[in-house]
Amino acid sequence: MSAEDIQGQAEVGSVRHGGRSLRLDGADAALFLDYLNNRIGDPTDYKADTLIVGLYPDLGYVLVAFIVDGCADQRALVRLDPSSFVRAYRAARGVPA
Repeated sequence: MSAEDIQGQAEVGSVRHGGRSLRLDGADAALFLDYLNNRIGDPTDYKADTLIVGLYPDLGYVLVAFIVDGCADQRALVRLDPSSFVRAYRAARGVPA
């Protein structure tokens, strides 16, 4: 599935539940992944060039899809609680926690 397909699904689904979708590329994606891999839960080794994030406030969670070389694997989604997402997103944007 392409990054555009995943982003479209995230946009439609998140709006339906009071949220929106975000796309993180390049350095923002790398910093977000570094925080996710090393500071949230058990250490992980997620890799991606681009991240598609769906914010679902009505459901109380955030979904993160990993895009590598323009392709996404729908089975490789991470579900985060909103506070974990905010911490990782702030790290990606260089905003202190």
